[in-house]
Amino acid sequence: MKRISFVLTCLVISLSVAGCSNKTTSLINTGNTGESTDPYQAKEDSRQIDKGLLDYFLPDGSKAHFQGEGADNAELDIDFAMPYENYVVVHENNGSAIAQYVYEIGEKQITTLSYDLVDSNINFPTLEEIKKMEPVGVYLHKPFEKGQTFGQWEIVETDVPVKTFYKNFDHAFVVQSTEPMIGVENKSYIIKKYFVEGIGEVKRESIMETTDGEQLVITSTLESVSKP
Repeated sequence: MKRISFVLTCLVISLSVAGCSNKTTSLINTGNTGESTDPYQAKEDSRQIDKGLLDYFLPDGSKAHFQGEGADNAELDIDFAMPYENYVVVHENNGSAIAQYVYEIGEKQITTLSYDLVDSNINFPTLEEIKKMEPVGVYLHKPFEKGQTFGQWEIVETDVPVKTFYKNFDHAFVVQSTEPMIGVENKSYIIKKYFVEGIGEVKRESIMETTDGEQLVITSTLESVSKP
């Protein structure tokens, strides 16, 4: 039973319900219709935008590798792109599937506009397509203070140290969510994400209890960063 619970948790976290992929992920920018990729270029926009929220993503064209522990598909390769002003596209590859996330930078929050499992040669959505997207959640919401909630997430710790293979950080904040386990009645697991200003997410933990009372922890921890 321990092994069954372990696999179920891996399936939920790794999103491995899609087709196979390799560990090489490259964002393809042919969907860009010519809008500026410079997030700081002045443009007419009636919305209020907090440019400081961009500090929770790596810059356009960056790549990050996360070392995995506890499950093969906890190892991650993540690519970051900003094909249009105030929008960030992220590809997250765990070796079994590639997830594409589209985020919008707003006044106080980062909104998740889209999440899709995609092929490795997927193009960016066009700006027209992005503007038609209905939000599916909130990725982060200010203020980054303990007790702040957004959707199913809560900031449970602030100003805490976190060790990664890339470097050690002194001032992370932690968001946490409790999720039901698919296929297992009355069982849930905890997801924790550690964020650092200037990089974004640097560590991810999934914590669950097996049927015999033992605790299993699956982690993805930042190991390297490549910037253009």
